[in-house]
Amino acid sequence: MQNPEQAVQRQAQMFQRQASALGISADVLKDGWADGKNIQDIAQAQGLTDAQIRERLLAARQAQTKAQLQAMVTSGVLTQAQADRRLQALDRLAAARSEQRGRHRGWRMRW
Repeated sequence: MQNPEQAVQRQAQMFQRQASALGISADVLKDGWADGKNIQDIAQAQGLTDAQIRERLLAARQAQTKAQLQAMVTSGVLTQAQADRRLQALDRLAAARSEQRGRHRGWRMRW
């Protein structure tokens, strides 16, 4: 369980990561969040399309994952081959999810 300071730090980092990925200010994101809006509604209010939102969040998630895997390789937790295989597996999973979501009407992004 997180202590309050850790929870605050984690939430602040999340706001910054999401805002950066979407190309909006953290204050805009926090204001929308405080009003009970989801990330898709906040981004759309800033003029982003659903496709832009998906692309930007996916690119940010991929960059974060690659950085984490590289840190594990550097520290000796994983080999480069294991990290490469993990990235390939995650790419396959993302493609399968994307294909599945495309078949359902009314799909909404969740963060």
